[in-house]
Amino acid sequence: LLPLAEHERKAHPDEPIFAAIVATCLNGLGRHGRARNLARNAIRKFPDNPQLHFELGQSHLALREPEEAEEAYVRAIELIGDDDDVRKSAYMTRLGGAQWGLKKRENAIGTWREASRLDPGNKAAREQLDKYLNAYGEPRAPTPVFDDVYHFYAIQKGHYFRLRGSQSHEFESKEEFEHVYAAMS
Repeated sequence: LLPLAEHERKAHPDEPIFAAIVATCLNGLGRHGRARNLARNAIRKFPDNPQLHFELGQSHLALREPEEAEEAYVRAIELIGDDDDVRKSAYMTRLGGAQWGLKKRENAIGTWREASRLDPGNKAAREQLDKYLNAYGEPRAPTPVFDDVYHFYAIQKGHYFRLRGSQSHEFESKEEFEHVYAAMS
């Protein structure tokens, strides 16, 4: 398919679909650096093509560049719009993988849940949730021994924020975080 797609891309330089197909082929063949470069160049010409941004994300993820992959996937999802939930769900499944790789575990779980909601038939999103959620419906700890401890911390953290009257469930400083976690320990 790659030679045919490259031929069509050269024959139809104003059609972004052929550049996207070439990038897909290159990623499928493990030529991620080439796919990344092609997608970047094509995005300059076709900045609103979601498939090109998605393929760029695929390249970045394979090249162990999760920050760049996350950015490319987010842009691809934004460009899809609200009329293609199945494709949006598929892209979100990959975004969740990039987020998990960045240790953004809560974000990844939320992204996979949203992907499952958008497309209940998305088996990949469901598999990710099954793989990375513990019995409490929270992100799995590095070892199952810590699942109960992490759950305890989640309960106590929620209680702390309610007592503080915070709308945000974020600590305001590193010192506050350290103080609260020391008290819980």
